[in-house]
Amino acid sequence: MKKFFLPLLFIILIYGCSKDEQSVENNSNGNSTTNENSANIQLNNSLVQKGPFVEGSSILIVELNEDLESTSISYNTETVDDFGSFEFNSSLGSDKIDIVATGFYFNEITGQLSSGQVTLRNFIEVQDTQKANINILTTLSRQRIKYLMTANGVSYDEAKNQAEREVLLAFNIPQNIIDASGQFQDMDISKEGTGNAILLAISCVLQGNNSDGELSELITKFANDLENDGILDDSFVLNKIKDGGSFVNPQSVRENLEQRFGSLGITYSIPDFEFYIDFDGNGKVYGYDVTASHPLEAIANTKPTFEWNSSAEEGETYDVQLSENSNFSNLIFDISNIDDVQLVSPESLQRGITYYWRIRMKNGENIGDWKVNTFSVNNVIFSNLSPRAVEELGVELEVEISDSDPLISWEDNMTENGTYQFQLSADLDFNDILIDVNNLVERNYQITFPLTNKAYYFYRIRFQDDNGAYSEWAISGFRFILPPIGSYSANPSGETWGDTTPLFDWSEPYFLEPDYLPETMTYQLQVATDPDFTNIIVDADNIQESQYQSTSPFSIGGETETGQYYWRVRYYDQNNIFSDWSNVIGFFISP
Repeated sequence: MKKFFLPLLFIILIYGCSKDEQSVENNSNGNSTTNENSANIQLNNSLVQKGPFVEGSSILIVELNEDLESTSISYNTETVDDFGSFEFNSSLGSDKIDIVATGFYFNEITGQLSSGQVTLRNFIEVQDTQKANINILTTLSRQRIKYLMTANGVSYDEAKNQAEREVLLAFNIPQNIIDASGQFQDMDISKEGTGNAILLAISCVLQGNNSDGELSELITKFANDLENDGILDDSFVLNKIKDGGSFVNPQSVRENLEQRFGSLGITYSIPDFEFYIDFDGNGKVYGYDVTASHPLEAIANTKPTFEWNSSAEEGETYDVQLSENSNFSNLIFDISNIDDVQLVSPESLQRGITYYWRIRMKNGENIGDWKVNTFSVNNVIFSNLSPRAVEELGVELEVEISDSDPLISWEDNMTENGTYQFQLSADLDFNDILIDVNNLVERNYQITFPLTNKAYYFYRIRFQDDNGAYSEWAISGFRFILPPIGSYSANPSGETWGDTTPLFDWSEPYFLEPDYLPETMTYQLQVATDPDFTNIIVDADNIQESQYQSTSPFSIGGETETGQYYWRVRYYDQNNIFSDWSNVIGFFISP
């Protein structure tokens, strides 16, 4: 008996292998493994997609019994290219099968092949010829479909429709979109269409920043939680879905897939999947939510245009509020029932202020949540104020200029259209304003009245844009002085001269700011017989050089006289502003 059994078992095992490399195995109890509904199946042009599975990924087709449990009859095939393509043609003993795909895949988030394998599944009721794509959505709905059929006794089509609707609701897909999305097993992320876009969106959200192992765990937990009641309430899964959208960069995903499909020679048209991603975790997908697009950061315009995306819903309006407070306790404006996707600020905003604005969507009696955003209006940053810089201002101004009608200049960071206001004052508090001009177009101002020697001056500039909004003042200051001529290099000085017509010479004054010199310098020289200059014997003016040659002998009462003499010199500029006299210099003449 024992000798007869072993060769028979060997024959059975050999016979079970087909020419297509599809394997069929008997279940252990020896009973019939199929229900009464046998079927012929032709799975043509079917795909395994997470991103696409790579060539050589394993495909296992398992026949199911009437209780939708696995029998021992299974068939093996594999994907034939890096697009995840596979086909399967056979006669089956059951019209219900599980299809299980395991392999590496193209990660649309990273743009790289996965480092580990994942398993995706599909449960179908066999028709003679059909497409049976395997993807994230068929995997998530599979257990729920089986439960509805076995526990509630509903048909495959009814169970499938209900389970697929429940899966999409878990990802906040609107009901009217669900009805038009098509069947999961027909979806393809390389083609346009609502269902294809939804598949790619959900694939991206579940991938998020998860590793291959974490992705497999998330898929399993989702399917298990949904199975019995069709409601997703596992907090781990819910939080993963809520956070997943924030890791999706639609542009990057699109570029990754285009590069991959292009390298494979695949004809593709990436669907508008971003409309079906909940990027901010508020429970609404992007295309059916209101999401602000501008302003979201620092801006230059004091009357910005507020912009947001247009929802795909019909008949929606929007409410917009603006405040300087994050709790919106003090509103700058509050505008309701806007039927456009932009609003020009009715108020001119202040520079250097952080603002908070929020928007919500309304559709009839349905009022959405407020979406809060923040931005600031750039302050004007003045630089290179000349003379002097604002940060150098002090009680004692060290910057001294010697141009009595100086050109004040500045730079700033403004790119907006506008003008400048300039003020000049005799005091730092600008209580004694000497000049106040508006509507300056250039970044400079020429002072046109003569300044007072040795006086302090303060000036300030601010920018006004075309909306009438002013910047903060930029303040600077300087001291105007015509420094006197020093006596250290003057001649004659403290000596006895035998020449009664001496040559007087002196050095030019020392100026601290070479960019602010007098335009002209004219000298005046006086000679007297006393240090108080009560008896002036020479008063020479309009001297153009820093020397003076006396042409007549010094005399008192018309006669040349030996004695002590004193001289001094000063200069004046183009506006007849005089410097102080030099120090008095004495000399003695003894002919």
